[in-house]
Amino acid sequence: MEKKGFKWQIFLAALLLLTQSAVLLMPWLQITGDRFVSVAMEINREAEQIAAGKAREAGAYEVTDNYERGTSMREAKAKEYQQKADEALHGRQDSIDGLHLAGWCLSSGADLAFEGIQVREGYSLRTSDIQMVLQIMGAMLFAPALMGLVVCSYMLLRRKTPRTLIFLDGAVTIGIGVAWLTVIPELLWEQMQSAVQSYEMVSEGVLAIPGVGEYSIRAVLWGFADSGYFIQILLGGLLILLSFAYFTVCRPERELVEIEEVHHGEYEPKEVQNWEVFPMAPMPQAVREAERPEKAAEKELAPELECFPMQYDGSGHIQGVRGQLSGQDFVMQPDAEVILGNSLELCDIVVTHSGISRRHCGVRYDSLIGQYRVIAYTSQPIKMSNGKILRTDSYTLARPGTMVYLLGDEEVIRLG
Repeated sequence: MEKKGFKWQIFLAALLLLTQSAVLLMPWLQITGDRFVSVAMEINREAEQIAAGKAREAGAYEVTDNYERGTSMREAKAKEYQQKADEALHGRQDSIDGLHLAGWCLSSGADLAFEGIQVREGYSLRTSDIQMVLQIMGAMLFAPALMGLVVCSYMLLRRKTPRTLIFLDGAVTIGIGVAWLTVIPELLWEQMQSAVQSYEMVSEGVLAIPGVGEYSIRAVLWGFADSGYFIQILLGGLLILLSFAYFTVCRPERELVEIEEVHHGEYEPKEVQNWEVFPMAPMPQAVREAERPEKAAEKELAPELECFPMQYDGSGHIQGVRGQLSGQDFVMQPDAEVILGNSLELCDIVVTHSGISRRHCGVRYDSLIGQYRVIAYTSQPIKMSNGKILRTDSYTLARPGTMVYLLGDEEVIRLG
């Protein structure tokens, strides 16, 4: 059922989008003494890989040899830095959630010292250029959460699944996660390199090696990253997969049906409201004289007709949903067949699309049971939203509200 499919799509997408917004409350950075030593070791090892001779002169090998995991020097340095981190965090826990990190970045690091960085005399890390990069980082942290709230609100208010918006949300989320470790380190180091002399456990000579400075920022962001960053990337990938599922597994035509099903009038989409009603053109004589399989259909459906002794009054309707007939409402006389196709001589409703046959299909409103009988006059497969494919040798019964896809998603009509 289309209605059920739409419900689970909304529920799953809303769950992912709301979780994406809640990620800001999760830990994004975990600052510990052991992680600090590990990051410093990685920076020195990178220098050894880039330029072994210069790294040896700058003391990189001495650091990597003396601060291996399990050594007393490493444990002492980790404990020392842990105390500094606790003082800088004002007694808070080691983990910093995304909300506090984003606020700190947007305020340009006003209330937190840059521990472990030795600044050259006469220079400062609080320049306008560095502050601008930090503000960009803060905006990048807030962007996925805000996008998740906006897309989720739009989806719940409109009661439809915005597949393109969900895809863009996921793509932007992953893009920001990648830029966090690629673009941001280059931007930040470009503004910092003139002021930074050295890091603790990373000498000035090591930072002077080309490429090590950018890598040091990347190593800090990656080495201190906590669960919030990784969950954000995972959610971005899931949103992209979900949008592809809507485009493929869930079939594009389900978006046309949305939440209207077989109960006519239960929900009327915005596109159908205030349509102008056009009178139906008289049937051409050639069509009146053409052979119709009505008698065979009535015999085939005779037992079904006996189950509906009640008489229904009123006329049928054919409403254009997409394509050339979009926005039009055609009134059908009870029990009279209407032919759709691209021939002015043979058809009552003309669709000039090149993919439509001269006599494409016929629709008849059965006033006895209040439903529609539809038949195909073309060899092309014509599908309906209830999953049935029209036959060419007999009529197919359809309830009011059923969508008929004359030419895939290009030409779509609604019965009733």
